[in-house]
Amino acid sequence: MATFKLQGYDSFSGCDIVVSARLSFLNDSIKQLEEKVYTLGSLQTLSVSTHQDKRPVRVIGNMNALDYTMGQRTIGGSLVFAVFDQHFATEMFEDLKKATGKTFLLPDELPAMDITITFANEYGRTSRMAIYGIRIINEGQVMSINDLYTENTYQFVATSMQPLTKGTKAGASSKEENQIQLNSATSSKKPFNSQDSDLIINDSIFEHNSNLKRVLLTTEIEQPEYNNQQGIVKLFLSPNQHSGYIYIANQYQDIIIDSITVENKALYSTFLNPGVYSAWYEENGKVLSNTVVFTINQIGDYNISTNDTPIIENIGEDFIEILSNNPTHFHAACVNPTTNEILELELSSRKCKFTNLNSNTTYNIYTKNDSSISKSIIVKTLSEEEQFVSGFKNYVEFNKSLLSDDISSYEEILEGLTPNTNVIYYLEKNKDIKSKELMYMAIKYKNEFISTVNEQLLNTMPYKSLNNIFGNTIIFNNDSTKANIFSIKNNKEYFEYSEPYPSEITYEGKPDKAYGVVSIQDYYIKSPKYTFYSYSNNDKHRILSLYGESNILNKIDLSYYIHPDKKMSDLELKCLAAMDNKNIDFKLLPCPSVILDEKSNITIDTNFIDILGQKEKDYYICISLLEEVLDKSPFRKIKINDSNTRLLANKYLTAINQHNTYAIWIEDSNYNVISSLAFVSSDNVINEFNSFLLGKEISDLLKEISLIKTGNYDIDLYSLLMGNKTTFKKYHYDLIQYILEYNFENALDYIYKIIKNKFENYYVNQNKYRVVNHNVNSNTISFDNFENGQIAHIGFKTNGVYNIEIINNNEIELKNEYEYNIYYLIDNNPVIKSGFVLSYKDKILTHLIRLEEKN
Repeated sequence: MATFKLQGYDSFSGCDIVVSARLSFLNDSIKQLEEKVYTLGSLQTLSVSTHQDKRPVRVIGNMNALDYTMGQRTIGGSLVFAVFDQHFATEMFEDLKKATGKTFLLPDELPAMDITITFANEYGRTSRMAIYGIRIINEGQVMSINDLYTENTYQFVATSMQPLTKGTKAGASSKEENQIQLNSATSSKKPFNSQDSDLIINDSIFEHNSNLKRVLLTTEIEQPEYNNQQGIVKLFLSPNQHSGYIYIANQYQDIIIDSITVENKALYSTFLNPGVYSAWYEENGKVLSNTVVFTINQIGDYNISTNDTPIIENIGEDFIEILSNNPTHFHAACVNPTTNEILELELSSRKCKFTNLNSNTTYNIYTKNDSSISKSIIVKTLSEEEQFVSGFKNYVEFNKSLLSDDISSYEEILEGLTPNTNVIYYLEKNKDIKSKELMYMAIKYKNEFISTVNEQLLNTMPYKSLNNIFGNTIIFNNDSTKANIFSIKNNKEYFEYSEPYPSEITYEGKPDKAYGVVSIQDYYIKSPKYTFYSYSNNDKHRILSLYGESNILNKIDLSYYIHPDKKMSDLELKCLAAMDNKNIDFKLLPCPSVILDEKSNITIDTNFIDILGQKEKDYYICISLLEEVLDKSPFRKIKINDSNTRLLANKYLTAINQHNTYAIWIEDSNYNVISSLAFVSSDNVINEFNSFLLGKEISDLLKEISLIKTGNYDIDLYSLLMGNKTTFKKYHYDLIQYILEYNFENALDYIYKIIKNKFENYYVNQNKYRVVNHNVNSNTISFDNFENGQIAHIGFKTNGVYNIEIINNNEIELKNEYEYNIYYLIDNNPVIKSGFVLSYKDKILTHLIRLEEKN
């Protein structure tokens, strides 16, 4: 057979290519570095590109650039696999499991790998190219009845690349190549470690709601494909429900626009015009599911699927400043849902400022061009209390114990802050040491403020590494393609540094300067700005002396808190460690009961008159990120007094958002911690954890008084209490009511033991009040050594509601309208209590106090 030889260049099709990957990892069992090559047989498409920054060098008098500098290079690309009956990296995962002992891996946890692309055509021609140090950053997969086959798509970054080369040497393990390729994954001395990545599973769906069943409502949106077309909303109920309605409300107008009858199926569909909507499931007038919020976009030529919600840069009582997150938009709109009034402004450098707005009013804001609108953000103008400068002054006042000097020496600085002052710029300009102390608080308050008003974009915002007390180590999420750092001078921003594909950056900068950091994602989508301040070495020493060690909770061995009866997540173990290590000066109060709603508002039961009395004393609700609860750090605090019964606070006052877990406790006016810790989060794990803690306390109490299905009573009091949504504050009293309701024998004895348990947990008796006098003739009692105290009376009766009252004198008549009555004295110092008196008909029992009868 004749042979022929093609002159010139050879060519290859995709069918002529074989791709192999080389991994190297540390095998923990044999303590050696292992290397293995895998053939990527299901790979369909591989793309790779490089980018290098080049900046012009210019001189005066010449309009042309003399040359261009060589900047940083980024290498990245994508891999597309055909999906068969298992993941393409299954073999890699199995080998890594053996090496690391880890039981579960995802593709973005794979160590750096080298990929070799080998070309060989039917004429015997061969070539090869290689990509080194590949790390997976994104994974995507879509399964559809419209697709004949399924694809799995990955994006990666790499450290180096060898261009296509003619020749027969194939494989990334070539000795020649390893000698020159310093950026190969196998040349790295850092092996794969199973601790490089943590798996965090968040199954939070249901809020703390006494009427809420475990009914899950989710949505899937088919967005319009052209202008004036409606979108299709698919609503899924799980499990199927037999009756009731799914209601849909217009978020702009705050009205219900549609109701769908539920009829024992999972999927319901409807058509909606562009806008922002919410939906929920009701039956018999009760909300029984979570509420979902979704957007129907007006689709145009420039529609993108990413989150182009505008960023709120600043907000006040009558203005809102925004930054457009869609570079194709030239106008912004501000909608008042109450009046449907729309204010439109032209964007300048992607920014605009809406003014003359109503204070304490909610607005919907979006950006647009002629053919598309962005996703909208719901934001409220501030009340006087929430305004940034007044809020910051309160922040300093409530955390004054952390300052190095008396707060009076800072008053001149604080008085210079007027309502429209830029606090960061004002303190930076002062440059004195006290301003730098306040700067530490101002930076934290600023970042809390920005993250609060931009909660819808919080998952894109860079955040502080808790290991760095100065805040100049910043962490980015996996979707960040670039980080831009700006210096802030004269109330303006100046670009200073950029880093592609950041994960964590420590930026020193110039001393005594404020900096802003923005994360940029695909399509030039920006994050809200994280702010930090660069301290000089002397100032760092001062900050360390004031605030000390950071991230203390993270340094505690959580294995000590593993519970034998309950499998707990790391989040729950952290809560236990926080409870155990938080310094409680006086265990005066149980933890406050807190409800977090879907808008990040909290409701706290602050009715503690049975323990505090009512003397108009000030106390503080303290709110901290769980990770910072043990640090010596400024916290959000809200002032209450002992006459308050309930605290309602929105996210502008608390800085609580749906992405984190928070610890809440109560301090007195001397900064003593006087309550146990409560934990609040949208994560259902925390709700279950709180129930576990409460259940354990109730179970221990029932064991102590021998009331767990003992004797003639086959009543599950534990289930009754937990089902009745009792709290740490009132479960003693609720238990007494059940004892009366079910007509227990020896009820007096049980009630005595329950109140004794509460006294031993929360009341401190210092023998100041040793005698209580009972006047038989007048049927009154009074306490010896009475001085500015108050008598507390708690009355219980069958089929009734218990009553708590406070008497401001030293004599009280024994009540007849209640079957069981408890009396004790609360001193002017509420830590000190007398012993208690328990009366039932003609019987009187006492604890820690002596009863003397007089005629």
